[in-house]
Order: sequence, then structure tokens, then C-alpha cells
Amino acid sequence: MIVQCKKNDLSTILQEMITVIPSSSLVPVLNCFHFSVANQIITITASDLEIGFTSHLECEADGDVTVAIPAKLLTDIVKNMEEEFIKLEFQDLHLTIFGQTNHFSIHCINPEEFPTLPEVSGSSYEVSSSHLISLYNKVSPAVSQKVEGNLNLHCIPLQSDGNELRMIASDAQRLVVAKTIEEKDYNTIRVLALPKVFKILSRISMKASTDKMTMVVAEREIKFTFENQTLVSRLVDSTFPDYTKVIPKESAYRFIVNREKLLHALQRLYLVVRTNTGRISMKLKENSIMLVASDPEVGSGEEEVPVEFMNRSGEACEVLFDARYMIEGVEGVETSLVEYNLQGSIHPLVIKEPDSDNYLYVLVTIRMK
Repeated sequence: MIVQCKKNDLSTILQEMITVIPSSSLVPVLNCFHFSVANQIITITASDLEIGFTSHLECEADGDVTVAIPAKLLTDIVKNMEEEFIKLEFQDLHLTIFGQTNHFSIHCINPEEFPTLPEVSGSSYEVSSSHLISLYNKVSPAVSQKVEGNLNLHCIPLQSDGNELRMIASDAQRLVVAKTIEEKDYNTIRVLALPKVFKILSRISMKASTDKMTMVVAEREIKFTFENQTLVSRLVDSTFPDYTKVIPKESAYRFIVNREKLLHALQRLYLVVRTNTGRISMKLKENSIMLVASDPEVGSGEEEVPVEFMNRSGEACEVLFDARYMIEGVEGVETSLVEYNLQGSIHPLVIKEPDSDNYLYVLVTIRMK
């Protein structure tokens, strides 16, 4: 049986879907794409038992076929071919890929053991992919990478109340809350999603011709349908800690600085401490903040950044913080000004957008000796 399709279209889909394939699996079929052809449509599915990703592609075919093809090998071969159209010839569990001056043979395996994706039935919503990915980009730096610890912190809570949609992330050193106000009513959503889902959605949305997608939230799964692609993921059956208890209720110091000036100053000073200490101190002055970076093996640097506004009810205050964490917190701010709130030198630092709660970044400061 012979199938013909556009090489670039097939390659794009395979490169998006390879992100679902586990890096190594003891179950051989999970290292493969489930590849089927019926009614002139190619349907490709990838699964790691937690996430399932299905894509459809138009083709010319003289029959139907279903096989499991080694995913990485197929992706790499198609990606490196130069033809505009490629021909796939299937014979039992064997695939031959033909170009104009070359051909490649791949041994396939029986697809019967490939996991069946669940049917997701629940509340359906139309979502702006750019808004959803914007929320993910803001909170993703704070997703915990240590999965052997608190599994909840390795997940991203996706929540809604009415038309407010929000994501939260925390790695115990910082907390990020990002919100967006939508026109539609999302009722009340409380789910714990895997970060990998939004990473895949981010790649898909970059190439999509529409900003709209359908999100279906069920008791145990969440599904996103995007043009000719469907992404299904299990939800984590647990509860995220009450993040509101971490957010300081009072502040003795409130000051506002220019985002670009502050960000550039932090990035320059980080060059001094990035190898060893990774820390920068901030001292509040009357009309400015003094940032100091020091590493006994490298050297030191300091920059004074003017303050647009300051309201203080205490004496001079100095805090020590992780420079990379601070930079990532400022990068999440979309306004030209950054607002800081601080109760004292041993209290968490709160970064936000002035006159808005759409973005909140709470950073634990380091106790100074």
C-alpha cells in the first residue's frame, strides 16, 4: 500500500509529536507512533500513558493501513529529506520511504498493544491559546523540577472563577500567580495539570492559523482540540496547597521602578555571580535602590537604579535574593513599571504590576549574615 503527502507538513507534525514520546520506555510500542491511514487521511498518535497527542494530515493513498513506527527514526528521516513530496510504501510490518534519489527501510511493530486514548466527556470551553500560553510562560519558571519531593509542586493548577482564568506555580522558593480576564464564563475550574501539556500547546500554537481552541475538562482528564490536532492528558488527583496563605498581607515598603532599567541592571550584575554565589543584594535608599553583586573568586559590581515612587514606613532596609529568580520574576511583568512590596529584610519580596493583580510573584529572600 502506497501513501504520498507533503514532506514539510508531515515533518512539522512529527516534530511536534515527538515531544510526547518518552526518552526511554521498557514498553517498545510507546517508543513508536501509532500510524494509520484511512479515507485519504493520515492519523498519527503518540502516548506516554499520561499524555496522548493525535494529529491528522491529508494524503493520497491507495488503501488503508495501521502500524506502529519507531518515532525518533521516522521523525529524523523525514526531517532530513529534501523532497517536496515523499512516498511511503507499507508491506505488512515494513515501511519504505522513497525520495527522488534515495529510500529508507524501517521495521515496524504490531500496533495492537498501543494504548487507547480515553474519551473525554465534561465541561467544554472555547479558549484563546495565546492567553493560555501567556499564563503558562509566566508561571513555568517556578514549576518545581524535583518530582521525587512534593508531586503537587511539579504540577500547574489551572483554575477559574467566572471569567477569571489563572495558573499558579511554586517551587517552595517562589510563588507565581498569573491571571487573565476573559469574555466567557468558565464557571469554577480546579484542576492540577502536567506542565508538559502546556509546553506542547505552546509549540502547536506558534504554527496554528487560529487563536481559538476547545478545552474539555473532565474529572480525570483534560482535552485540547486545536484545528486538526487533539491533546489529551490525565489530571493529577491531588490538591494544590492554599497559595493565598503564602502571599504577604502587609508591607512596610512599596516602591515602583522602571522595568527595563531594573532588568538590565540585574542581568549585568548576574554576570558577576552566576558561577558561584548567584546572589544579589538590594538596599533601599531615599530615591533609588542600590543593587550589589559580589563573588570572592570573581569580583563585584553595583548599580543604582532610580525609583519612580516609594512609600516607606521603616528605616533603611536591605535584602539578599537569588539573582536568577529575581530576573525571572521581573521578566513576567508586562507593564513598563514594576511594583515591589516588602515587609522587612527577612520577609518575602512581592513583585507585581502596578494597580493590577494579574501577575503576582512572591520570592523568598535569603537571610543575611
